[in-house]
Amino acid sequence: MSIVAMIFVVGIVAMRSGDDEAKFRESITQVEGFSKRARSLSLMQRRSYQLVFDEFGITLEPVFGDPLEEEEEELSLFDQDEEIQRPQRFEMIRDRFDLPEGMTLEVKGWNQDWLVLERDNTFVWEFRPEGLVEPVEVRIRAENGWIKHRYNPLTGAMAEERYEFR
Repeated sequence: MSIVAMIFVVGIVAMRSGDDEAKFRESITQVEGFSKRARSLSLMQRRSYQLVFDEFGITLEPVFGDPLEEEEEELSLFDQDEEIQRPQRFEMIRDRFDLPEGMTLEVKGWNQDWLVLERDNTFVWEFRPEGLVEPVEVRIRAENGWIKHRYNPLTGAMAEERYEFR
């Protein structure tokens, strides 16, 4: 009987650990998705986008006051199917991801120390239409572990992943 109880307890602990790991993976996947989306939008719309990291999560938004925006009143892409080329307007995209309760964000920019995002601390990661981005590392922590991604400065895509789950 005690062997069955022990196997049952080990199984419950393993299931709980798997659920926690899934929350970490889901959160860091959202960060990666936002970075890819910000880069794609900035290239396609020829407008700078940024990810704003704060204590609760991440906001994807256009950079307001962008020099390109001031030069061109309307950002456009020409429709090649039409004989007369007409500009196509782009919608400015804004999105938000909030971390699950009990998780904290930490961000490390180029040649900087880790910034723990709490209270009024924010970190802005800008994606310019030229395609280059600042190399950034993002770490998500909780009581039972952490997961960290390092992002490529050429593509803004995840280049390395490290983690520790207890």
